[in-house]
Amino acid sequence: MDAPPRWRSFCARPPPAARGRVTPVWLRALGVLRRSRGSRQVLTLVTGAAAAQAVLLLARPVLTRLYPAEAFGLLSVFVAPAYLLATVGTLRYEDAVAVPARDRDGAGLAVLAAAGGLAVALGLALTAPARAQVAAALGAPELAPLLPLVPVVVGTLAAANAAQAWLARVGAYRVLSLAAVVQSALVVGVQLAWPERDASGLVLGTALGAAAFAGVLAVAAVRTGVARDLRWPELGALARRWRRFPQLGLPASALVQLAARLPPLVLVASFGPTVVGHFAIAVASVSVPVGLVADAAGQVFAVRGAEAQRAGRLGPLVERVHGRLVAAVAFPVLAVALLGPDLFAFVFGEPWRPSGLYARVLSPWLLLGAVGAPLTRAFDVTERQRDELLSGAATAGLIGTALTIGAGLATPAAALAVLAGGGVLARVVQIGWVFRLSGARLRRGALDLSTTVASAALGLVPSALGLAYGGLAGGIAGALAGGIGYGATVLRRLPEPPPRPRL
Repeated sequence: MDAPPRWRSFCARPPPAARGRVTPVWLRALGVLRRSRGSRQVLTLVTGAAAAQAVLLLARPVLTRLYPAEAFGLLSVFVAPAYLLATVGTLRYEDAVAVPARDRDGAGLAVLAAAGGLAVALGLALTAPARAQVAAALGAPELAPLLPLVPVVVGTLAAANAAQAWLARVGAYRVLSLAAVVQSALVVGVQLAWPERDASGLVLGTALGAAAFAGVLAVAAVRTGVARDLRWPELGALARRWRRFPQLGLPASALVQLAARLPPLVLVASFGPTVVGHFAIAVASVSVPVGLVADAAGQVFAVRGAEAQRAGRLGPLVERVHGRLVAAVAFPVLAVALLGPDLFAFVFGEPWRPSGLYARVLSPWLLLGAVGAPLTRAFDVTERQRDELLSGAATAGLIGTALTIGAGLATPAAALAVLAGGGVLARVVQIGWVFRLSGARLRRGALDLSTTVASAALGLVPSALGLAYGGLAGGIAGALAGGIGYGATVLRRLPEPPPRPRL
């Protein structure tokens, strides 16, 4: 008999406060982390991802002063198709790795995912002679010499996605953290050392970082026995058993990824690579930091969600994960939106002030994106790929419509405002779909979102006053003070730690 695990974790909603002695907030948080496997796993991933992102964030103010916005725009145009093809090249088998009860089946699915990605990379390598035509079709002829690196990025990222899914299943979270740090260090090192301050340095650093990331994960996956004693007939049986993932999940993933990767390609055709560079820095500066918790929670939720689905507790788990994610990302996203152009001009240099305006416009979409992305793992653990396909079609349709309308507008800010509106609608549909299929209460999710955003807005009142009367320094000081109060409010929702046993 499977005993219900203790979900008092990042993914848990606290019980009513106990009467009597009240434990300090910070001690309650430590108690939760100490006793909860899910919280420790999230914390391990967040720690490694935070170290990796700290490298990138510390280097970004230097890089934005070394490279022009146009170079970052061309990097975004390069990354968009490469990441899209890496995602669909695995045939979505990596999303099924956490679902089977047997580890052997999960290992076989990881091998299938890696093999599919490598096959796509080899096929792309055959298109190298036509790179000039492809670059012209992307609206960035300057990328033609760099396009032979696309198969490298596609193959390595596909292998990394497969290995990452397997390592998350077996609980090797420290390796995932190490790989992220190695990737960031190599990316930054190459980009800083590259003598030519153009897109080639940014692209080469990205490609080498992806290769290092995949290498660390692949070695660790092999050492944990991912391909041990597997036979081709067994892989064929697994491919047939989980065929819903490539048949329905692959088109759904392609639509979602297309919606996510399409904006740089449309914007470069309408407004040029400089605007795309500002857009890329705005998105990265907001979504990457808050994505630390979201990505970690998503990897753990893929495993814990499969267990919860088998035990009939997926709905309550989705509610708890949603509430915790909203609490984690609302304040920092709204703080960046408030400080906006002044903050970006100070951190990255005055030429990057438009990025702050774009970040302010995009902030509602980026907030819901950080919350919704991890929850989409519910489609996998429930094997509801048809629902995922319909949700992906709605997402792609809404964002595609917003891009079509925005491309005809006079200014980039107006185009991005329309894009943000379409993105918000798409994420609302997606999150609502996950709540419905998992049995979670939609009213509970709406209440968590509205009350948390209201608490974050209230916590930013000191920042708004400081910005009005003391400039950027006052705004940052107010945000720090308000953040402490907001954090204390969020931590009060954590459950009390269990009493120590008497010896």
